[in-house]
Amino acid sequence: MLVEQYKHGIGRSVVELPAGAIDPDESPLDCARRELAEETGYTAAEFENVATFATDPTNSDAHFHLFLARDARRNQRQRLDATEEIEVRLATFDELRRFARDGTIEVSSHVASIYFLLDRLAKL
Repeated sequence: MLVEQYKHGIGRSVVELPAGAIDPDESPLDCARRELAEETGYTAAEFENVATFATDPTNSDAHFHLFLARDARRNQRQRLDATEEIEVRLATFDELRRFARDGTIEVSSHVASIYFLLDRLAKL
């Protein structure tokens, strides 16, 4: 599952994985569940914490957490912030790989996450 949304920093829309910032007193898992539901309207009963990565260890102690939501189902409406306009896009694993290679998905942390997940799933 992918989302397409406008990003002010680069002044155009990008395709990426659903993601967002962890709220105060929120766990990474709770954030993953919330962001998936808010941005896409999908929920899943099973989330697997696949990896945690340092975002920029030179300038920050921030990390991002990669979760795999299994058997996600759309069962509610998107709950977007006032400034968000998000289009949900579904993709096959082959399409994800192609999008990461051809620049359709260009956010570096999302490209890395996709390759990491595809590699992990191939080993199951």
